[in-house]
Amino acid sequence: MKQQLHKILDTKWRKIAFWIIWPAFVFYSVQYIIPLVLWMFVGDNLASLANNAVFSTVYSAVVYVIILAGVFYIPKYAFGQKITKKDIGVTGLPTWTDIGLGFAGLIVAMLLAGILSAIATSIIPGFDPSEAQDVGFSNLSQSYQFIMAFIALVVVAPAAEELIFRGVIYGEMRKVNPYLATIIVSLMFGIAHGQLNVSITTFAMSLVMCFMREKLTGTVWSTIILHMIKNAVAFYFLFIAPEILQSLPQ
Repeated sequence: MKQQLHKILDTKWRKIAFWIIWPAFVFYSVQYIIPLVLWMFVGDNLASLANNAVFSTVYSAVVYVIILAGVFYIPKYAFGQKITKKDIGVTGLPTWTDIGLGFAGLIVAMLLAGILSAIATSIIPGFDPSEAQDVGFSNLSQSYQFIMAFIALVVVAPAAEELIFRGVIYGEMRKVNPYLATIIVSLMFGIAHGQLNVSITTFAMSLVMCFMREKLTGTVWSTIILHMIKNAVAFYFLFIAPEILQSLPQ
């Protein structure tokens, strides 16, 4: 059975199709199944739990772990896919170069996102590039709540998303064609964020991060750092100094 599955995936276009369909299946299955399971245990209390910072942090970590495990381990052990640490881009340890590239890459990504958003504004009726993103945390008042939100949004989410998208998915697709892999993974990354203005920004980020992994470092360390920096900046303006955003002209 395992050998038959391996043969099915042993052509480049089937491989590309698999790495589009399988992660999407895992992602959306987990998004629906886990809330359903929780609801079976806690019932109507699920809504109040969702507003708890500790619960939201643990929940997001569990979701990411399950998605990463599903995207990585099942293809590796059930479908016979040979996925190594080098394929995922986690060889070695982060370097000062990775940190520098994280900052430089973010500047390039934001410039590209600005250009794409300007184009979208001109051709899509009603498009609002400044529409606020729902990040799953609100009404933070206690220190521990800010810490939990920071861990979830600035540490867990960037690391997990990079391992999934620029790690496993891109790492496998690039074996077929790195340029095609860059476009497909970036589209998947944008779509996964749902909201149109956020999708454009994340699409631009992914283009830059795929380039960084493919041409500059060969690992995901610089992309994780870029992603963490970007989320840290957003965290500051959303939760620490929201008055700065509110004072900007609409």
